Amino acid sequence: FAANDSMAIGCLFALTEAGLRVPDDIALAGFDDIPTARFTQPPLTTVRVRIADLGGRALDQLIATIANGGSAQQHSVQMLAPELVLRASCGMHSHAAAAPTHNPDTVSKKRAQAGPDARRQPHLAPKHR
Repeated sequence: FAANDSMAIGCLFALTEAGLRVPDDIALAGFDDIPTARFTQPPLTTVRVRIADLGGRALDQLIATIANGGSAQQHSVQMLAPELVLRASCGMHSHAAAAPTHNPDTVSKKRAQAGPDARRQPHLAPKHR
């Protein structure tokens, strides 16, 4: 998981240069849902925070501060609900997440029967010396 989509796209290029395949060898996700994220190969999984909501809350805080004579109000924490945008870079497609076509219990049983070697193991890019 990269801190933002731009960094994730940089990771995608570096991983490809190192001979690793996203998502076959390593899953990758970013944060921001910049327009370019949907056009990378593979398209980048990301987390979207609605900027309009963020701006609206900031404006509300500014108006409240002005109404309070310019004094900073008591500290408050604002939470915005993020949205996971599933694309191919994580090894999962958005349509699969939106409408599961399998029974999760059956999948869990099959995974347990297959054993730990059948599960996907993370791979790290080799260090350059």
